[in-house]
Amino acid sequence: MTYKLVNKETLSGDSGGTSVLLKADDEGNIEYKSDAEPEVGWCIRVGSAYARTMQTQDWWQTSYIKEILSREDNNNEIRIVFLTESGSIYTWSQFK
Repeated sequence: MTYKLVNKETLSGDSGGTSVLLKADDEGNIEYKSDAEPEVGWCIRVGSAYARTMQTQDWWQTSYIKEILSREDNNNEIRIVFLTESGSIYTWSQFK
């Protein structure tokens, strides 16, 4: 599967075969969920699982997700629009 993450305002983001949710627990340990779609209370990272080159980024990560604004699911794609705690709006897509 391929994932894509795009900031609505700046068009910043990334795409690739990895979509990972991350959050820190009370002790500072990082929890992960692989091949995941956006969830409130988690950060999401999309991009490559492997290092690319020194000239391009390997992934893009958001701040914590505050609210899911919409979710669409059709035959070939899932698309989720969400708001982060920093006030950014992102579109996350999964292509089947």
